[in-house]
Amino acid sequence: KGQKPTMIGLFDGLSRVYQQEGFLALYRGALPLMLRGGMMSSGQFLGYDFTKTNAKSYGLLRDGPLLHVLASCTAAFLSTTF
Repeated sequence: KGQKPTMIGLFDGLSRVYQQEGFLALYRGALPLMLRGGMMSSGQFLGYDFTKTNAKSYGLLRDGPLLHVLASCTAAFLSTTF
């Protein structure tokens, strides 16, 4: 048989963490999460902008749906690997 849950729900869990470990324990791990989000967003933005700018400046594609799809796919790839 499994063990009985120690917490009943979200608010019970939050209040127990607050009572047992303090206010700052609620934000443990927030900094790495924000850094990860910033790096993913910057990778996505830079990948989209770089692809679109260079494809237009080298005359590979004109501004239109195909260029946006190509830039979006490149941005998605770069945001996951950045």
